[in-house]
Amino acid sequence: MTRTALAIAISMVALGSMGNAANAAVSGQCTYEGIKHALVDGVAWVEPEDPDEDHDWDDDGVPDEPVGPDIKLGFATFSLDANDIQRAEDRDDALTNQAFAHDDSSKVELTMGPDKLVTAQHIWISPGTSLSYSSNEIGKLVLKAPAKGRIAGHYTSTDDDAEGPNCDITFDIAQIGTVADAPPPPPPPGQPLPPGGGEPGKVYLALNKAMLAGDIPALEKLLVPSQVAEMHRIQGTPEFTAQMELMKAMTAHDVRVTGGRIDGDKAWIEFDGTEGDSLRSGTVEMVREEGRWRVVSESTRDRDK
Repeated sequence: MTRTALAIAISMVALGSMGNAANAAVSGQCTYEGIKHALVDGVAWVEPEDPDEDHDWDDDGVPDEPVGPDIKLGFATFSLDANDIQRAEDRDDALTNQAFAHDDSSKVELTMGPDKLVTAQHIWISPGTSLSYSSNEIGKLVLKAPAKGRIAGHYTSTDDDAEGPNCDITFDIAQIGTVADAPPPPPPPGQPLPPGGGEPGKVYLALNKAMLAGDIPALEKLLVPSQVAEMHRIQGTPEFTAQMELMKAMTAHDVRVTGGRIDGDKAWIEFDGTEGDSLRSGTVEMVREEGRWRVVSESTRDRDK
């Protein structure tokens, strides 16, 4: 399963944004504990079918319930990079990584069965609230007739607890197929970087070293200004020391930059490393400002094969 390392930690001290907006029309919100989380983007995809899933059949050899793949509907409080999600083998993880890489973000995932009922609802609210529900039917989903390759409708759900969560979402979003049958997505932007990652790769290795050492002056030179300003704001507080220790603990070590891509003043570095005792791979988003490369975000996943 993919998870973030530096991206989770830096999100506590401000994190940059990423990605291109999905071609979607989304409005509405999920409210929890009196706070509305406005949803602005979304994408849907076909979940791989489980070959071991059992079905009940009647005497005529007809299944007692609709058979077919589930559809996952993902919504977010930020603009999604739909191409990144389409390229990913694990699309849930791709959406999660994008949520981790945005300040004060939230995401909602609905699982729609072949009978067009929502059977699972998962809500994640930054920095770490996770709400999951599953049943034969959760909330009310009313679908409309969309254009080909899209899914549109209105979804509402109300929790018995007055604090929620309560959701009301209207959407018209792109639907991508399974990883096997989806049309090839656009290639990643830019041109390939060599092993070592060129100049951006050197800068990331310097930040990795500074993060592991807790070297604040070095980090100030390597992070984007908004992150530096937020570090200055909380520096000296009791929380800052604890956050720095968490950041160091979650930062990959024994890092080797394997390559990446560069597109003008943006770059994406790919690396292999170790988190704890686990072999991991990762992607680092970087930007060049005033002639200097700086790190925007980092995410890691299970080691690439």
